[in-house]
Amino acid sequence: EVGKVFVVVRPGTGGTAEARFFGKVAASRPFDPLRARHGDGFEAFLREKCVPIAGDVTDPLFGISEADLARLDGLDLVVNSAGLVDFDPSLELALGVNVEGALSAVELCRRTGAALLHVSTCYVAGNRDGVVYEDEAVEGYFPRKEGVVGRPKQPALSGEGFSVEAELADCRKRIEEIRQRAEDRVQLSLFRQRATERLRDEGRAEGDEKALRLAIGREKRVWVTAELVKAGMDRARHWGWPNTYTYTKSLGEQAIARSDVDWALVRPSIVESALRFPFPGWNEGFTTSAPLAWMALRGHRSFPAAEKAILDVVPVDLVAAGILAAGAELLERRALRKEH
Repeated sequence: EVGKVFVVVRPGTGGTAEARFFGKVAASRPFDPLRARHGDGFEAFLREKCVPIAGDVTDPLFGISEADLARLDGLDLVVNSAGLVDFDPSLELALGVNVEGALSAVELCRRTGAALLHVSTCYVAGNRDGVVYEDEAVEGYFPRKEGVVGRPKQPALSGEGFSVEAELADCRKRIEEIRQRAEDRVQLSLFRQRATERLRDEGRAEGDEKALRLAIGREKRVWVTAELVKAGMDRARHWGWPNTYTYTKSLGEQAIARSDVDWALVRPSIVESALRFPFPGWNEGFTTSAPLAWMALRGHRSFPAAEKAILDVVPVDLVAAGILAAGAELLERRALRKEH
């Protein structure tokens, strides 16, 4: 009874969203039950129900074209599961995906009239001990607000105010400062010095101006990226998050929570291999526990670990089911509110 499922897909180099979806996504194992049910009519059924749309979550309105936006009028639900999951990425990149992407989802919901189901992470709680309840306020949250947290211990910042707008403004200012420092004459001289040393170590001619320019550009990019990584981690740890990932995911939540759209958050822990569907152990990609499985297959018999360490993982099929249930609940409550 599903009408249409519009799937935002990055086209990839030289390809299209449709080719990527039907060539890679639709060919995967979770679609096996539909393949078995529809047989030779599987692709026709899927093309009737699923509409791939070219886009990118880092662009305004996900980079969806006006023509495609017109097709989305009257949409029921936007499920935003996109996120940058590196723990210590560049602050600029993490904000672009985890915060600007969340804001783009909000704008898309405003444009289409849809509700928003946003996939976050339970680790937005940050460095806190004990039970953290889901009914705590999302807006204005930061872990050090609640008491002494983390290892090493940090004092509470209970008198501090926190707003996503102010934090984003400060982050953008910090990013611009780093980029301006990269243009400082002393810094440029250091880039040139390092580039010259690199060319000498590689046995290449230092008089090759083109090679030197490229090497200077590389040194500059490496320095800017390292500074942006440090800036993100410094801000995250000050407010009580362990890394830039959890910090920016929390900022994304807060941007959604203060919006005027109907929203719900899903906060899984570490998403891992399937429990049952499409079969036990199904996985795609190299996830958190993959190194442990690989070492076991290579013959390792023991894994040193802290006595009370918790490997907090949740099977991907349970997360997918939870997302569907939360989406249904969100739409049902929305409908009831409109009736009354």
